[in-house]
Amino acid sequence: MRGRAGFTLLELVVALAVFAVLATLAYGGLRQVLQARERLEAVDRELAAVQLAFAALERDLLQAVARPVRDGLGDELPAFVGRGDAGEGPVLELTRAGRPNPLGLRRSHLERVAYALQGERLERWSWEALDRPPGALPYREVLLEGVRSLRLRFLGPPGSGPAGDGWQPDWPPASLAAGGQGESPSLPRAVELELELEGWGALRRLLAVREG
Repeated sequence: MRGRAGFTLLELVVALAVFAVLATLAYGGLRQVLQARERLEAVDRELAAVQLAFAALERDLLQAVARPVRDGLGDELPAFVGRGDAGEGPVLELTRAGRPNPLGLRRSHLERVAYALQGERLERWSWEALDRPPGALPYREVLLEGVRSLRLRFLGPPGSGPAGDGWQPDWPPASLAAGGQGESPSLPRAVELELELEGWGALRRLLAVREG
C-alpha cells in the first residue's frame, strides 16, 4: 500500500517561522506608512494654522482705521498700539473696519481687535464695543500653539527711524513728535512680524497697513 503524502513536523515549524517573519516585516512596513501619514497630517494642520493666523493679521491690518477708543477706565487708547519686544499680554491692538454683521444689527462697522501672547499661544482678541465699559472682557480665539518668540517692527514716515530708515521699535512712536516732526501719525505704513514656532523655526512677514 502506498503511504499518504504529508508534511513533517519540521516542515510545519519552518513554514510557521517563515510566515511569522513575513508578517513581522509587513506589520513594520505598515506601521511606518501610518506614522509617516500621521506626521504629514500634523504638518498640514500646523501649516494651515500658520496660514490662517497670517491671513487674519493681514486682513485686520489692511482694514485699520485711525479711530482711538477708551478702555474700561475711561482712558483713551491710540488707534494703533504695538510693542516690538513681545511679552505676555497684548502685543498689537488696533481699530479695524469691515466688522461682519450677518444679522443686520444696528451697530458700528468698526471693531477693536488685539493680538496677545499667552504662554506659548498666540491669541486674537475682539471686543463687542469700541469704547469698552468697565469690566468688559474680550472674545479670545487661539490662533497658534508653540510660539517661542514674537517680534514686531513698525514702518513710519521715511527717515523717521533711529537708523534713518523709518522703522520704529514701538507704536505710537513718541520719537517723531519729540524730534520736531510734528504730530505722530495714527497708523504705521507697514508692520514686520518675526515669529519663532516650535518645529518651524523663524518665520518673517512684511504686512502693509492701509486705512480703510
